[in-house]
Amino acid sequence: MAESITYSINVSVAGGPRVSDSRSVSLEAYDKVNLMVPASTPPSGAGLEANIQPGGQGLAKLLVITASAYEDMSYRINDATTQEIQLDGPQFFSGEGGVGLLYEPPLSDASPAPPTTLFFYNAGSEDVTVEVLVARDAVVPPGP
Repeated sequence: MAESITYSINVSVAGGPRVSDSRSVSLEAYDKVNLMVPASTPPSGAGLEANIQPGGQGLAKLLVITASAYEDMSYRINDATTQEIQLDGPQFFSGEGGVGLLYEPPLSDASPAPPTTLFFYNAGSEDVTVEVLVARDAVVPPGP
């Protein structure tokens, strides 16, 4: 049975423009990961590993990352040696194009790897709680 996730985005500038959108995403499964990233988990180390998509099939339709604090936070995708990404605010990736930005190497590469694991780092002095929500298909489509 299909599930549905609804999201809304509302961005406004005081005395200026406002951009908003609301969508509903049909999905077969979702995962929510809650983890505490200890203080002084530097980007030079292994980081705190979070598995976000089983099987590595690239079935994610939506990925949201939030944290209790954003200062000194970062993450890497699939491997603790890939490019470090600053987690300096809530991050929201929607659709194949949005989630595709996280493929390693990037989606334009001949054989990209979908995001399956995130490695979180906290260079600050306080522990930080991170939440990751992944909406995805559960059934791998048959090959050609």
